Amino acid sequence: MVEVVNGPGGDGAAAVSGGQGLTGLRERARLLGGMVHSGPLPDGGFRLAGMLPYTAEGARAAVPEDEELALPAVESAEPEKRRRSPAVGCALGALAVLGVVAAVAVLGAVMFVSSMRDATVPARLYDSIEVGQGEQSVNERLPVGSEFLTHDFRKIGPPVPAGAHCRWFDGDRESGLDGDQDVVRFCFEDGLLVEKQHFHGKV
Repeated sequence: MVEVVNGPGGDGAAAVSGGQGLTGLRERARLLGGMVHSGPLPDGGFRLAGMLPYTAEGARAAVPEDEELALPAVESAEPEKRRRSPAVGCALGALAVLGVVAAVAVLGAVMFVSSMRDATVPARLYDSIEVGQGEQSVNERLPVGSEFLTHDFRKIGPPVPAGAHCRWFDGDRESGLDGDQDVVRFCFEDGLLVEKQHFHGKV
């Protein structure tokens, strides 16, 4: 609220003889959601009072919806959020892709090591199994095997005994510098182990 008061000695008529000064003030105050009061005082003075909203939100609330309120632009107290550079988004995307690739690689390595363990018969186990033992008891001692890793072993080694079915495993003995595969094979027939073979060959 702003108030201007002249003391006794005049009614203020000379100051507003044009008739537009107070009218202009009232219009400007109205556009800001406020009002202006003016008039003579009982003791001979003159009073001019203006009331304006304290905030821009208060000004907008005071103006009817069908009238436009022209307020000066006020800089926001909150700093403008910076737009993230496209390069940052690309870098984050690349990091995400690399993370997924690394996770897949680690998972693949773990699965490969697990498959190798399931497909390998140590030399000590091979030596402890004897021909003539029951198929079930032998299989209970053997690892589960891996058809994926041992499928090509069928192409090398001695012929399979007629009428027998066999299981192939990777051996853990040194295969030498020539790159030969160390292979272990167990063949069964009529519920018995009829042959076991340990050999090297290229697959």
